[in-house]
Amino acid sequence: MSITNNTDVIKYVQACGQNVPDKLTLLVTLARNAAEQSLRQFIGYRVERQTVTEYLPWGEGNLRAEGDGSAAGFDLSPSGLVVSRGVGRTSRRELVLGQLPVRSITTVYDNPTAWNVAGGDWPSSSLLPANCYYLDMPEASGSAAYCWSGILARNVGSWATVARAVKVTYEAGLDATELADDGEFPQFRMAVLTAAAMNLGKILARGRVALTGHIVSSVSIEDFAASFSGTGGTALGSADGVGLAAVDFPTESRMWVKGFKHPAYFA
Repeated sequence: MSITNNTDVIKYVQACGQNVPDKLTLLVTLARNAAEQSLRQFIGYRVERQTVTEYLPWGEGNLRAEGDGSAAGFDLSPSGLVVSRGVGRTSRRELVLGQLPVRSITTVYDNPTAWNVAGGDWPSSSLLPANCYYLDMPEASGSAAYCWSGILARNVGSWATVARAVKVTYEAGLDATELADDGEFPQFRMAVLTAAAMNLGKILARGRVALTGHIVSSVSIEDFAASFSGTGGTALGSADGVGLAAVDFPTESRMWVKGFKHPAYFA
């Protein structure tokens, strides 16, 4: 699933006063795909609806302690081995999932010795009952039921501190209806459309720089035209004006979604 499509990008560019010739279809695809990838890098997750399986934790960034202090405890793994677990003030009760918003949890396995077996081992004894954990959701229904913090809290026991010892399968992201222009979250589409439109001319200009090595301050194909500030680029790798840096996620796009950045990665 994509956040938008080529037809939407072309209509957006046309609404901004530029026609897009058929010969630019490939560049429209490149501009749209680059814009969607730039959005994901900016907010820290893939916002489209998906079923996700993650192996956590990968570090302190997504495994949180309650309070401070020092305490240590031990537990038995599903295979009968003694493993360490935080207790008391260092009990690791909050696990932060990577994809947002989290909609529901399917299964959770917790096995500190899972990787003693090649490929991982998740026996039925490591499957946690649903009453052992809960999502950080303000309400049970409606848009507020989305878990935008990504926090999966443990109310019985604590999460394993061994890397990748918890296997979580869950539903996350927004569907096409929610991402639509008249949906609840049109900000993501607007961010991608804005970035794709702005990058369309830049991709074309960078190709001209690569082919000719000359300064590029404006480009045009039939009735599509774009111009740029700065002196442009004179060779591969130059950065002023158009340059040849990675396709941008412009400030105009960032403004649409700056409130949706992943809290664990952009605290």
